[in-house]
Amino acid sequence: MNLETRLQRQRAGIERRLARLLPPASAYPQSLHRAMRYSVLGGGKRIRPILCLEAAAAAGRSAPGLLDLACALELASDAHDGSRQPQVVSDGLLQGDEGETVSVELLFVGVHAAFAH
Repeated sequence: MNLETRLQRQRAGIERRLARLLPPASAYPQSLHRAMRYSVLGGGKRIRPILCLEAAAAAGRSAPGLLDLACALELASDAHDGSRQPQVVSDGLLQGDEGETVSVELLFVGVHAAFAH
């Protein structure tokens, strides 16, 4: 398998796992969960989690929680990247570029709760 194919597969696996780790957008409180999903699942290179997985593979290591650890690295890095912070408009709908920014602290409360399950 060539490098590009390997990276695409890893990114896809990370995306699927992140989507499963986060609460569904329809779960209460919906505005928080929509914000979390918008912020986290908006795409990206996923370099940090890929490096985590590749470092483990290079060391000949594997662990049941390795993908979750890689996803946790991605969530921590997303918290410092303001480019995908969701916006809330007056009707409560999330928008990409309008209204007030949903606080990263609020997103972290929700992400922490998602991982606690």
